[in-house]
Amino acid sequence: MAVGGVLLLAFLLRVWGLLSGNLVPHPDEIFMVIYPLGLFSGDLNPHHFHYPNFHFYELGLVYGLHFIVQYLFGEGRSLIDWAAHHFFWGAESMMDVARLIGVAYSMGTVALAGLLARELATWRGHSGSAERCDIGQTAVATFLAMLLMAVNVLHVRQSPIASVDVPLAFWFGMATWGGLRLLTRHEVRDYLIAGTLVGLSAACKYPGVMSCAAVMTAHLIARRRVLDSRLWLAGLASIVTFLALSPYIALDFETFRAHFLHQIVHVEEGRDFIPAPFYHHLWISLRLGSGHLVWVVSLAAFGVALWERRSAHLAVVAPIVCGYAMVSWGELVFLRYALPLLALQAALSADLVARFLSWVPVRTPQLKWAPYVCALLLTAEPLHESLHTVRLQSMADTRRQARADLTEIIPDGSVCCNFGGWAGDVPLWTYEELWWRSARFVSRFGMQQLADAIPDLTANRPDEPFVSYALQGRNRHLSEGSMELLHGRECRYVLMHRHSLVYSAVDSGFVPQLERIAERFAVWGPPIAEDSAHYDPMDGYYLPFDGGRSVARTGPTIEAWRVRGYERRSNRPDNPFSQAFAVWAAVLMREGRPKDARVALEAARVLEPKSPYVAMFLSAWEGENGDLAQALEMAQYVAEGAPWLTGAKTHYGRLLRQAGRLAEAERQLLQARGHNPMQGEVWHELAMCYFESGAYAEAAEAWTRAIELRPTRADYSFNLAYTYLEYLDAPERAVAPLRTAMAKGHDVTDAQIKLAQAYLKTGNRAEAMRWYEEALLGNPDEEQKSDLATVLLQLNRESSL
Repeated sequence: MAVGGVLLLAFLLRVWGLLSGNLVPHPDEIFMVIYPLGLFSGDLNPHHFHYPNFHFYELGLVYGLHFIVQYLFGEGRSLIDWAAHHFFWGAESMMDVARLIGVAYSMGTVALAGLLARELATWRGHSGSAERCDIGQTAVATFLAMLLMAVNVLHVRQSPIASVDVPLAFWFGMATWGGLRLLTRHEVRDYLIAGTLVGLSAACKYPGVMSCAAVMTAHLIARRRVLDSRLWLAGLASIVTFLALSPYIALDFETFRAHFLHQIVHVEEGRDFIPAPFYHHLWISLRLGSGHLVWVVSLAAFGVALWERRSAHLAVVAPIVCGYAMVSWGELVFLRYALPLLALQAALSADLVARFLSWVPVRTPQLKWAPYVCALLLTAEPLHESLHTVRLQSMADTRRQARADLTEIIPDGSVCCNFGGWAGDVPLWTYEELWWRSARFVSRFGMQQLADAIPDLTANRPDEPFVSYALQGRNRHLSEGSMELLHGRECRYVLMHRHSLVYSAVDSGFVPQLERIAERFAVWGPPIAEDSAHYDPMDGYYLPFDGGRSVARTGPTIEAWRVRGYERRSNRPDNPFSQAFAVWAAVLMREGRPKDARVALEAARVLEPKSPYVAMFLSAWEGENGDLAQALEMAQYVAEGAPWLTGAKTHYGRLLRQAGRLAEAERQLLQARGHNPMQGEVWHELAMCYFESGAYAEAAEAWTRAIELRPTRADYSFNLAYTYLEYLDAPERAVAPLRTAMAKGHDVTDAQIKLAQAYLKTGNRAEAMRWYEEALLGNPDEEQKSDLATVLLQLNRESSL
């Protein structure tokens, strides 16, 4: 009955937040939906090997059962329509399925902790001999281990998350149990079972291979030979199991190798958040997860095991040591990496406490409650913290609150500047997210399958606005705030978030700038600063690790601002996929894949033939890869039909300039400047127009303004310097922008040569020679090298004279 009560407590702690519907989301959970759903394309290669593939296949089987049930008793969607629906709109429901699987695994781990403690409690031998202990002591150890695992804060916190870490904790413990069995069992089947469990652990996540330490240690302690065929059969069974559950590691070895090496580099480099990463799990994960008292007991149990060298205890200590080394050797030490060690920690601690209680004369009336008092003392702290964790998990965090409110405020098609960081963004529906999912769906199912699914997807689209987030992967360096981005994209709204986690940071100097052009209209955030709570500093997960008693609600503090001057009509497409495909095409063009970009644009035009947004991207494609006349025709259609569209007139002016129609280009660009004088690209295009028409002073003035608005553009600084040097006879004014261009990454050799020329024209021969020498040392091409050598030789001769 006590065991049943512990399991019920463990279940409630792990499922409560999930059943509330407000579980704090983790940014990586989406991959536990996208990758398994991709298997329904018929291609069983996940094409993703940052993790082994076992859990993806496991989730795929469960998702397949979900499809069969809905097909027979529910909506009756075809396989492709069902997969597409959950790929795009229904990912949250699949995520809940994956989360429930995690809860099931975590319950298994709670029971497994008791099983390991029972094995330790019943084994009191040295060097292969065994003697049975008191049945009451075994029961106490089993009960305590399960209870310690049930209330472990880290395990409670991570169990409802869709990930591979909680399943790994189960399989790692099972492999340890398989190794323990070899102390008293020596049949071939026992070795095959142990090897298979090690293979399952490794197939769940690569560090799981360290569970083999239990098998090897038990084999050696039992005084069996290293060359024993049974041990090698266990190793073979683990390899066969690993490859059977992740077959494409061998079948697609080159992709696996690239992804695996990327993970190695990622772990080595880390994120510089932890001062002493090797001790991080010992001091933080294991201490705060189990509570201070249990942590001290576990250290004592570890020391006693090494001192007494009891066979079973050493077989548990070995995977703890090897597992700890595996998850701590690099600079990347997420708290969740310690999950495989928790059941082993609980078992060792419970066994030591049970041994201590066995010395207590429980028949004495005053001491008969000793086991219960001891259990209460050990679990009071972690249970208290776990209850606070569950409280926060069951409350809608600030991002959910902000989303619910903003969907009633922000119009469809709005452009929003989302500052702070990717993990804390308000999860609005965005065209960029739609593009991301479309690209992954097409990579697995093909473009035709997506085209066939779009009518059903469009008919069942969420009844919420779609917006555009200006900050994406290519410009994440601007996440702390950028007026340049705000004006460049003409953001109608600014959504920014702040938190003690580095994933939510806004430059303090950005807010005063924003206050001059925008008004804040909403704030969502905890009333008490979250700085007093402990978070995993490496993880973009906004749930405190220590229960967060001082935090009223999870999530970052979010602010919503409305920018004045950009209130014109939003670019609302009839079909959100048309705009998503246009975004996709822009990404493909930046990647140098014009043919694929054209396919995406044609698909966008089929969905919405008269979309000015799509037409502008088609015009840009034609301007770079096709017919300039056709590009001009489409650009004119957009500029005249949708002048409110961001960049429409600027784009038209650029094409007119490229066609040599400078007067018309200047007229369009002046109109664009009048509409948005804070957009740096307009000033750059206007400067180019002035330059090509011979108005060099006006060009220099326009480039100066462009640099003020877009200070990150090295080419603007170089163009300004070139104009001063070659056309305005002002070499002294070219020096500063040339140095700026070099600092921003412009072609260094070219800039150094121009800088040397500028110094030479100002009469500073020493600086000129220095920069010519720098250019010569910068590995220029052969023609430049010859010219530079000639110039330096001439300057040296003149200096000697």
